[in-house]
Amino acid sequence: MMKNLIAAIVFLWPLLSSAQDTVKTDQAKTDSIIQHVRDSASNKIDSMQSVVDSAKLKIDSIARIKDSIAYLDSVALRSKVLYGTASYYSKKFHGRKTANGEIFSLYKMTCACNRVPLGTWLRVTNLRNGRSIIVKVNDRLHPRMKRIVDLTLAGARKLDFINAGLTKVKVEILGKKPPLGH
Repeated sequence: MMKNLIAAIVFLWPLLSSAQDTVKTDQAKTDSIIQHVRDSASNKIDSMQSVVDSAKLKIDSIARIKDSIAYLDSVALRSKVLYGTASYYSKKFHGRKTANGEIFSLYKMTCACNRVPLGTWLRVTNLRNGRSIIVKVNDRLHPRMKRIVDLTLAGARKLDFINAGLTKVKVEILGKKPPLGH
């Protein structure tokens, strides 16, 4: 019986040894896969953090721009009087949406202005002839435009500068509340 036991051990020993090596190899592979997953997750977390940091910078930048615009709006409202050049809209804009969502009409008393908030009422006076009108700001000029105000055809007619196309004006800021009669 002892002989049979020894023979069985001798026969099974290489198989047991091989099984142990396989388990060790599988454990090494498992450890390698786990480490790879950890590294990959860490890289993705780092990448996500940089995206979050970039988004925070953009949000801060937008907040600074909004603060700057609010400051410029408050400066313009405090100064109450602006001087510059006025023009009037081209007919091609008739029927299109303005910056505040209204439909532009050549025949309304509105204007485009970059210096004051949308919805602000202005008194625009033609410095060449003294005529004045009251208009509501409902649109913006192109950012590079140096003119102070762009009036509708109706406004330009009342100020009498249709033929000239441009005129020097004084713009008085009346505020957000519509003046009496408007």
